[in-house]
Amino acid sequence: MSLFHFFKGLYVKYLFKETSNKNVFDHYFFDLKYYLHQDASIENFAFLLNITSNKVARITSTYYNCSFQVLLNEHRCNHVVLELNNPVNSGLSMESIVKLSGFKSSEQYSDYLKGNMNKIKSGIKILSIVLVMMVSLNKVQSQVSIGVPVPSGSAMLDVNSTTKGFLPPRMSEIQRVLILKPDAGLIVYQTDGRKGIYYYDGTSWTYVMNQLNTMTPNETVVVGGAGASDNISTLGTVVSAPTFITSEWSNVGGFAGRLRTPRLIYGNNFDGTANLTSGLLSAGITSSTTLAVGGATTLSGTLTLPSLSTSSLLVTNGSKTVVSGSLTGDISTSGLTATLTNTGVIAGQYGSSTLSATMMPIVTVDAKGRITTITVTNTEIPDASAILKGLVNTITQTFAGNKTISGTLAVIGNSTITGTLLLSTVSPTSTPAVLELSSTTQGFLPPRMTTNQRDAITAPVAGLTIWNTNNKQLEVYDGSYWVNMNGKLVSTLTVGDDYGGGKVAYIFVSGDPGYVAGQTHGLIAASSDQTTVSTTVKWFPDKFYGATGTNIGLGLPNTISIIAAAIAIGTTDMSTFAAGLASSHRGGGYSDWFLPSKDELNKLYTNRGAIGGFATSGTIATYWSSSQKGTLNYTDFNSFKTGVTSAYQQFFFTYGVNSEGTQNDLGISNPRRVRAVRVF
Repeated sequence: MSLFHFFKGLYVKYLFKETSNKNVFDHYFFDLKYYLHQDASIENFAFLLNITSNKVARITSTYYNCSFQVLLNEHRCNHVVLELNNPVNSGLSMESIVKLSGFKSSEQYSDYLKGNMNKIKSGIKILSIVLVMMVSLNKVQSQVSIGVPVPSGSAMLDVNSTTKGFLPPRMSEIQRVLILKPDAGLIVYQTDGRKGIYYYDGTSWTYVMNQLNTMTPNETVVVGGAGASDNISTLGTVVSAPTFITSEWSNVGGFAGRLRTPRLIYGNNFDGTANLTSGLLSAGITSSTTLAVGGATTLSGTLTLPSLSTSSLLVTNGSKTVVSGSLTGDISTSGLTATLTNTGVIAGQYGSSTLSATMMPIVTVDAKGRITTITVTNTEIPDASAILKGLVNTITQTFAGNKTISGTLAVIGNSTITGTLLLSTVSPTSTPAVLELSSTTQGFLPPRMTTNQRDAITAPVAGLTIWNTNNKQLEVYDGSYWVNMNGKLVSTLTVGDDYGGGKVAYIFVSGDPGYVAGQTHGLIAASSDQTTVSTTVKWFPDKFYGATGTNIGLGLPNTISIIAAAIAIGTTDMSTFAAGLASSHRGGGYSDWFLPSKDELNKLYTNRGAIGGFATSGTIATYWSSSQKGTLNYTDFNSFKTGVTSAYQQFFFTYGVNSEGTQNDLGISNPRRVRAVRVF
């Protein structure tokens, strides 16, 4: 055998084996999609083919003109695009699609696109920018759970624990007040002063009331100023200033009593509901019999005692005293000393604890008409029309002074508290508080009502709080709308209402992206078009590459993609194309306006009468959506060169052969009308 034939045989044998290795390489890498494995590497692939890593690298370099890792990532990127374009994956998140394509995370995918942007041709570069933005958008919309494997579908943050709680930021009152430009919904815990949870409603800080207890025996209700003479206790007695009383009681308002028929006390009607004070004397009284004065009395007028032939008048003015004779009768004098004699009141106990309509506190008086004790045997004092013992429910009550009640305090009707109402077994801890609640075993139960009952409240005031039994949450009126404790809108809105910088165009229902049970969300349409007949704009300045979403919730991602593509080709004037013009709208001071998707635009058409301001005549009857017509073939580079040249429009009035409501596609260079929307 010649040397030539020997080397030729070696070369043929080598070439045959190299070709065989390449065929096995292609089978595993392409046919079986080895690149979709997240742990794919040149070492693992060489082990799979039973060849060395160097041979794998040589095949990759020889036949595909790149490294093995570059080949992996290129095919993974292509797979991401294919899966995004697959309708079956419409419910998957961007994170899921990236991982299904072999990347370990969306961060790895995004970093690869950014790091290799200079190697990508113009058409692919635009698509890459869009995909990076989609990955970023997906991160913002992802959910977080703590203590639970899968978060609730309506929760951005789902925390579950039976042994630990949520600890918000803690700070003093001064630190809370000094927070610069707090956002609506900001929550802190105040550690001093009026301790507790506070939230900012966009205008001011609101304290979240979180405790109240029903009363238990021997507890105290503080409703007025201090002073033993003003205390009423079901376990003790009260000694007050002298007053005049008879046993003919009439019931009024639960805790007080008066004479059934007023009596004349020295020319003045007196029914027992107030003390005889110097004010009566200041107003002037006339009597032909006896004058009785209890306590210190100041006369601001003239005291006339007619027909006192055997008595004299005692006058004191500063340091000067005139004494002439003595006074006799109910008041006897000896020099400057006056003695109160029997007033005609029979000493004893008055009132009754009997279960009847005349049940009153038992009052003990002495022979001189002074009340020595009051015993309250039951706080459930009926009104005058009651037959049996029951709660007062027809007369307005006023509580003043310190009142101590042992048992349960129940008030049905109107009650006025002068001072502080304390429901606790301890003394008040916050002097400025009107209502202080303290308990470690019971909570505060606010008014409970349905959404319809809440909406039927006439002229609610800011701060009004209820528990919504439909939404199962606390809700507060902020002066304009009902919101929950997170500041989310829960008021019932109607399509066409003025809200959020425009008109309510559509309210999300169950199944719509953005729907949250117990809250009110939907689409706001700008109050008028962003175009006129003379200023209509085209959909895009040139061919386009990727705004394929048509469903509700995809108008904003479409708008972002269109603007990114425009910037990529050098277009910076947002007023020259539909998505840019819609995004530039600033109705109500909001900056999150966008061009509606195909389905979102149809909601505007359906509710156009309530929204108002849409064109009804003229030569241009259609409005642009943000949804392009058709898709790209991501494996055919000619498709990228050609791009997408048409997008969906909708007729808002009949024009030519197209009836109102018709949706069809039109070349993207044609000028049409624009109406911006935003989500609330």
